[in-house]
Amino acid sequence: MAWGLGCGLERSRATEPFWFWHWGDNGGFRDWMTGSRERRSAVVYFTNSAEGLSIAEAVSSLAVGAAQPGFGRLEEYERYDLPRRIARKDLERTFSREGSEAGLRRYRELQAKSPEVADARLGVDLASFLDKTGKAAEAYAVVRLCAESHPASPEAQAKLGEAALDAGDYGAALSAFQKAAALRPGDSDLQRDLQWTREAIEARKRLVALPAAALRRFAGDYGPRHIRLEGGDLYYQREGRPSFRLLPMAADTFLLDGKGSFRVRFVTGGDGQVVKLVGVYSDGSTDESPRGSG
Repeated sequence: MAWGLGCGLERSRATEPFWFWHWGDNGGFRDWMTGSRERRSAVVYFTNSAEGLSIAEAVSSLAVGAAQPGFGRLEEYERYDLPRRIARKDLERTFSREGSEAGLRRYRELQAKSPEVADARLGVDLASFLDKTGKAAEAYAVVRLCAESHPASPEAQAKLGEAALDAGDYGAALSAFQKAAALRPGDSDLQRDLQWTREAIEARKRLVALPAAALRRFAGDYGPRHIRLEGGDLYYQREGRPSFRLLPMAADTFLLDGKGSFRVRFVTGGDGQVVKLVGVYSDGSTDESPRGSG
């Protein structure tokens, strides 16, 4: 194995010719190319699909008629005919077309009948799909079942922690992150998740009392984000999404009641007026919306 100018150079045995290869991954556009100068044989294909690399090995083997050692570098991309992938796609369709109850029932059946297929990766990937399609409660249910079946998987325990945190279930999140950290010591992301969760648990025990006048300063529109004062409490809502009550953990920073993976911080200008809202995420990232922006 060696590298040229961006291309992998690899052969199976010393008597075999070298194959050069490369792949591209730009989200919904994925591609693969491989060739051998000695054999004067090559293939290049492009796809406009996030699944495009699932057929890389099959297409190349058919086109050039030889095994490609470079496919070992594509392990994160599931083959189109992998049993786990076929099962996960079936579960995704079931959740999408038949609903949550049918999807969860199908997942439990798979766990019971084919535990070797319903491995930790399938559960984590299925939960991620459900998250992305707006089914957070279903994702949480799936990852609880997955973590229960795979207690020694740090990925399953970490995903359970993320789902529990997103649901505002801090106790379950802390327990899952602690298990994941014990299975994968030294992981900085897990340590960050643990710190975030502990901060939230402590903050909820002693929320900061803010007078009504202070709360009124924050109410208003911040681009697609809206803050309203109702019944003595602030509420946060992003357009097209549910509303959450804000719980003050500091004079300018608030937890969302029921969504633990996100916090809101208000920034004040030199004249004392609130000028923007900063969204703070559990993964360490932030974004911001200026007040009154459209």
